[in-house]
Amino acid sequence: MAGTSMARASPETDRIYRLVADDERRTLLGVLADTDRVAVEDLRVAITDDDGDPQHADIRLHHVHLPKLEDADLVRRDDDAVGLTDRGHTVADRVDC
Repeated sequence: MAGTSMARASPETDRIYRLVADDERRTLLGVLADTDRVAVEDLRVAITDDDGDPQHADIRLHHVHLPKLEDADLVRRDDDAVGLTDRGHTVADRVDC
């Protein structure tokens, strides 16, 4: 459209959209939004399909999802528990998790 200018999203906003585009990461944010801290084992169960392989879910959780969410400052992890950061709560509140 001539004469119309659209604001472009910031690279950080694009990054958050890419993170929450993944069903499993939205599931994790939803589980974490309901409580202060969640055991890593409970998160693994949350993303394991009914006929899925728990070991494969554990690998995805530890090597894909949690590192990406931590890198974006959406979650904090210590030992066997994970919780949302303030930023993570803001994102989870705005996304249908």
